[in-house]
Amino acid sequence: MNFKKIKSNRNHSIYCGPAACSVITGKSIECVESYINWRRGHRTDRIVRGAWPEELQYALSKLGYVCTMTDRYDKIYRPTLAAWLRERDDRSQLVIIHLTNHYVVVKGNKLIDNHTIHPVSIKDAPHGRCKVYAVYQLAELPSKVAGKIRRKRSDVFVHENHTVPM
Repeated sequence: MNFKKIKSNRNHSIYCGPAACSVITGKSIECVESYINWRRGHRTDRIVRGAWPEELQYALSKLGYVCTMTDRYDKIYRPTLAAWLRERDDRSQLVIIHLTNHYVVVKGNKLIDNHTIHPVSIKDAPHGRCKVYAVYQLAELPSKVAGKIRRKRSDVFVHENHTVPM
């Protein structure tokens, strides 16, 4: 898996959770927000300004990806992002890193989030001093399973001025 372009159809701020999902799936920010809002029981056209890891896992699962926690750090030892990037073993894997109130996506020596918009070198990456809470590894669902979860034609449909995930 590689980074995909962050897509947005609205002129509003892009927040880190939906941006991380958009980078992974290639779907629009609005599509990801509709899944998160659907899980919350909110109107699906609301802007998501903060997301729990479980909400991102839900949105990713609906879009054909499996997101599993591989590392979780307790309060005693939480490495900084810079330290974690130096110490990691598998650099070929695409991962979501949950930082202090923020999400970034990392693969190889590149990092992307809602602030950078495009992949940047780890040396130039922001948030180096933020603490890492958890690391989530990603895998694409097989096409037979993913076909049952998502529709091929469109991500969402409009019903009475509300966007509803299919």
